[in-house]
Amino acid sequence: MEIGSLKNALQRFELKGVEQTGEELGKGSYATVVEVFYRGLRCAARKSFHRERVGDLLERFASECSVLSGLRHPHIVQFLGIHFEPGSDVPVLVMEYLPATLAAFLDNYGVFPDEIGYSVLQDVALGLTYLHGHSPPIVHGDLTANNVLLSCDMTAKIADVGVARMLNLPQGQASKSAKVYLPPEALTPKPQHSRKVDCFSFGILMIHTLSARFPTHMVGKSVSSEANGVGEYIEDISFNHPLSTLILQCINKLPQLRPETDQILATLSEMMMQFPQPTFERRIEILHRLKSAQTSWKQKIPMIRKDSIATLSNSIEIEHLKLQIEELQVENKGLLSSLRKQQNFVSARDHEMAAKLMAKDQEILAKHEELCAREAAVEACQATIA
Repeated sequence: MEIGSLKNALQRFELKGVEQTGEELGKGSYATVVEVFYRGLRCAARKSFHRERVGDLLERFASECSVLSGLRHPHIVQFLGIHFEPGSDVPVLVMEYLPATLAAFLDNYGVFPDEIGYSVLQDVALGLTYLHGHSPPIVHGDLTANNVLLSCDMTAKIADVGVARMLNLPQGQASKSAKVYLPPEALTPKPQHSRKVDCFSFGILMIHTLSARFPTHMVGKSVSSEANGVGEYIEDISFNHPLSTLILQCINKLPQLRPETDQILATLSEMMMQFPQPTFERRIEILHRLKSAQTSWKQKIPMIRKDSIATLSNSIEIEHLKLQIEELQVENKGLLSSLRKQQNFVSARDHEMAAKLMAKDQEILAKHEELCAREAAVEACQATIA
């Protein structure tokens, strides 16, 4: 398909009125992330493509956008649409903005308190369960701490869903850090992609989150060469840790022995039952307490700013509510129009019935007068005979 035709196919996803600020928010494995504003909402735009491959990429991009546009989940970074920069054929992916990656947070501040660490992992498991519950299942394929974003209250959301499939990069082009998160079957010349790939990556994510250390000792090594397939991965986590069994199951080199995401979620949900309900206020309180203590934290938490907590907490949810209100208003107008038509119809029927009843009353009155006249005539005849 020609680039022009592909751009036309993408028009329904194109956002109008996107404003670019030029501020770079970060660089990932596949993209440079820049700041844009859409309808006054701060968003993250991912420049994920290279011009020399644009024709090939746009075709996959169009099909992936159809999938992304249907995803709605509190623990999946929201896809808003696409944007074409002036004079460019390369689409820019416009997503919900969140202030930090899990990887950067762990690197800067160290190990989370259990309540926050388990909650972050539970959030990711909820997002994965949603993706894997689709028909057919949606496999992320590149689940790492760099692709988990955190809100100001430490709510975790999965980012870059579908990007790995859009780019379709050979495994040889994957970074060493990304390879650590991938199981043996995803690193072969003919890689297999299934839900169990994400389960393996989630196991590495648990190690990274609970230890605040990237498993660099495995970089460049082949998992399949390990005697048990999991030995070196677990060295940063005590075998007495409550999640050690789940981690070992997730990073087993045999896909069929790894748990499904709903089993992972059930274990983490059970772990969270020992803590109070993780409300926004409670998370903010914990983070403020850690910020004040400055024990295992290297510096102040950049996400807890007095002028940003209120605006960052539910910005995208507010935007979605506005869109839902607009849809309800349109639906309400349709219902009111239908109601008016019904009322007009009923009113016309009422007028018609009233006219018929009046005519019937007049007919009955005329017959009554006729009968009275006949009775008078009969009485006159009787009087004459008498």
